[in-house]
Amino acid sequence: MTGGARLPPSTPQIELLRAKSKPLKKELFSNFLPILSQYLQSFNHGNSITEIKSKNELIKEDIDWGVESFNKDYQELNKLQDHLEFLNAEETIVTDDEIIQEFNEFIGFINGHLLDNLVMIFSGVKDGVEDQQVKVFLETSINSLKKITVTLKLLASSFAKHTNGLESFQKLLDIFKVNYDSLAELRLR
Repeated sequence: MTGGARLPPSTPQIELLRAKSKPLKKELFSNFLPILSQYLQSFNHGNSITEIKSKNELIKEDIDWGVESFNKDYQELNKLQDHLEFLNAEETIVTDDEIIQEFNEFIGFINGHLLDNLVMIFSGVKDGVEDQQVKVFLETSINSLKKITVTLKLLASSFAKHTNGLESFQKLLDIFKVNYDSLAELRLR
């Protein structure tokens, strides 16, 4: 034998999954998660929320817990990103089921930890505040987060289906971007 050992060729399904995962990973890590983090920080430090937190200890604790929980989950997602990059490397011998399972766990983590927790916290805060402007803001935020959750579930489902090509997957990715962009535009004074 001459030369180095050659890796077995990837299956067409793996190549399709890798082609889908690159733009999804970019949207999640480069765009969505930083926007979500900035949104939460600006929410937490907005004048209306600061005033509410100074008057209501329970709401303050809920918001502070939510921010702390989000930051821990965000760090955990960065660790998962490293594993996703390993699975998507051409040098990695992997089955399509392994890639699908990893992305489903990843999307499930975002939905179950980050988004569901934020919806729960915002719902609790909304129920505890009297300021109508804050209530409307929180309701709008909750609706945006729920839309993002649904879109992520659709993306995970489309990702796993070998019959869904890149074009249909890209359309869902575009919808996801519109949903999280609307969240980025929300501001509370």
